[in-house]
Amino acid sequence: PAWGYPLRVREKPATRSRFGRLVRRATLLLIALTGVAVLLYFVTLPIYARHRVAALLRDLGAADHAFTLERVSLAGLRITGLRAGPAAEPWLQAQAIDVRYSLASLWRGRIRAIDATGATWRITVRNDVVDWGFVLKDHTRDEGLTLPFDRASLTDGELIIDLEDERLAIPLAGSLNKSLTHTTPGAYAVAMN
Repeated sequence: PAWGYPLRVREKPATRSRFGRLVRRATLLLIALTGVAVLLYFVTLPIYARHRVAALLRDLGAADHAFTLERVSLAGLRITGLRAGPAAEPWLQAQAIDVRYSLASLWRGRIRAIDATGATWRITVRNDVVDWGFVLKDHTRDEGLTLPFDRASLTDGELIIDLEDERLAIPLAGSLNKSLTHTTPGAYAVAMN
């Protein structure tokens, strides 16, 4: 218009395309799934790992135990300050234990490797009775003993045999590897230093 009045044009309201809504919903779903994964990884996984380690120690007969779960991931965990048995006289102590596994090995009920550093195992002999500390399970000769790991190693370890009138301290270091060369199922190779 020539007179100077503004011309009002009615604009069509913007509509969201179906593709835009789909992208927005997929993005929100991805954010939610990422949040759940982070929650599982950083909260649930450490709680579950702590529970499993405590259950293993209880199964060994160590109702009184303490440890710090320093690190846990989908590939392994690290335990420090392990004590199994009474605080005054524990039968097992370890400065650090590193456990390596994969999701596939855990699915098969196996652990890839256990590396212990600074472990001390105390055996007590009183009145001709040997106290190994842990509970020995009965294994018949036919059944054998199946270990749930492929490799275990010990560095700077010590075996203490506490006799009635003396205490023997024997330094220990070595490894136990599942043998791939033997035809006997479950055969292990032992190397002691």
